[in-house]
Amino acid sequence: MDKYLLKLKLSYQNTDEERKLSELLFTEPNKTNNNIVIGDQRLNSIAALTYNAASSDRIFAMLEKAIVPTDNPWYTIHRALLVLRTIVLYGSEKAIDSSIQITRYVYMLQDYNSALVKKSRFSLTSGGTDYGAPVRAEAKILVSILSTDESIRNARIKAREGQASLVPIGDLLDTGDVNETPEMHFGQGIDSFVGAK
Repeated sequence: MDKYLLKLKLSYQNTDEERKLSELLFTEPNKTNNNIVIGDQRLNSIAALTYNAASSDRIFAMLEKAIVPTDNPWYTIHRALLVLRTIVLYGSEKAIDSSIQITRYVYMLQDYNSALVKKSRFSLTSGGTDYGAPVRAEAKILVSILSTDESIRNARIKAREGQASLVPIGDLLDTGDVNETPEMHFGQGIDSFVGAK
């Protein structure tokens, strides 16, 4: 399984968005990257990339492959669903349309059980412990949001309450005073994942 993930991760190294998304999706959980939650700056930076049509297409091509239960472990599927939910809340309108198109795959993940997933056509089940609870919970949330246009609008409005930007970028500019802007010189950028150097 590790060889497959490494091969899949290395195959998506062409563009910046593919590299960021593959790092987020396909790295095994450990102490540093285990707790990826809604509001994580990495998720928000990927949602910001959906405002470019070509980037959005590449992101959704990767997400569609990442939510296939027979090809990926539970943590990759869970992270893909977190990325998808962040995109639904903060991404572009084109990304919303793409999210609606892959809802049928997300719908099936409401019954996901990692212990019963067939890993190949030669084995009946993989057996073992079911780690699918976070996948099932996230799939149920996504299906409820994507069920109607009104629920999508309400979720986007609720997520953006009290924000000055379309996509939250974290506390990079948290200076205490909203009206104060950091001093910048020509050619200098703010260090962040989104747009700056």
